[in-house]
Amino acid sequence: MTGLYKHEPDKRYRSPLYWDNMYHCFNWTFRVRHNEKNDKYYMVDTYFDDKYIELTDENFDEFEFQFDFEEVERHSGENINEFEENDWWHVAIDSGGMYCGGKYFVRKGAVKNKENVLERIEEEIQSLTNKIEYSKSLYERVLRDEVNLKYV
Repeated sequence: MTGLYKHEPDKRYRSPLYWDNMYHCFNWTFRVRHNEKNDKYYMVDTYFDDKYIELTDENFDEFEFQFDFEEVERHSGENINEFEENDWWHVAIDSGGMYCGGKYFVRKGAVKNKENVLERIEEEIQSLTNKIEYSKSLYERVLRDEVNLKYV
């Protein structure tokens, strides 16, 4: 009941009006809702919470479990790939869909992979080293009047 589920776009669940753009106002990510009045369960799309698919024995297996909201926490997405692949998710869960970047979640207690962190830091060091070397070179060229100052 606290999970996020995914379903591949399926024309059975959309009006023909949207068949050429199945993601129009529809994320194809769902949360389970129970209607106590009719005692039925529905998979409610996360885009606006106004589109749903009745959950039945026939379509139950069509929904792929992504994660349990009680076992994850939101993440900015910065350096997300430093976590193990099975510890993070990038999903559409609101009206921004994936067009606005989606949302990131990380398993509670997940720790970044040390090798991935070291690799990022090494790349940052190399990038800064390259910038310093370029700036030193440019400085020397300006001193020697080898550069048009209009373009510096």
